[in-house]
Amino acid sequence: MIFRSIDGRPLRAAKFGDIVEFYVALSPDKAYHGISPKECMFSDREDMSSPDAKHLTFVQSSCPVDEMSEIIDPLANVNEEVYFSKFKTFRFGNQSTVFAHCTVQVCLTNEECAQVLSSIFF
Repeated sequence: MIFRSIDGRPLRAAKFGDIVEFYVALSPDKAYHGISPKECMFSDREDMSSPDAKHLTFVQSSCPVDEMSEIIDPLANVNEEVYFSKFKTFRFGNQSTVFAHCTVQVCLTNEECAQVLSSIFF
């Protein structure tokens, strides 16, 4: 995952309320032909299994979660290898750090990616 400012600079930190671009991507490799995000969420902990971790799911079963549309735009498929969105930074209570987590399916063939997309949208 990559975070960038709206002018395209890589980010390691942002201020509360800043607009941040969010990319889900794999490094180019001839071994695969694309990715498909399965589940993505923001959390207040790096370790999501922590008993007191809070999280907000914005992609579930490869689909955007409608209730999150005011926080983050749905992930847009840029080119089968990159998905993009943007959001206004927020916080969980007084926790100043927000973590993003995504589980993706790696498609080894073009057909596999097409099957994932057709099963979602048709």
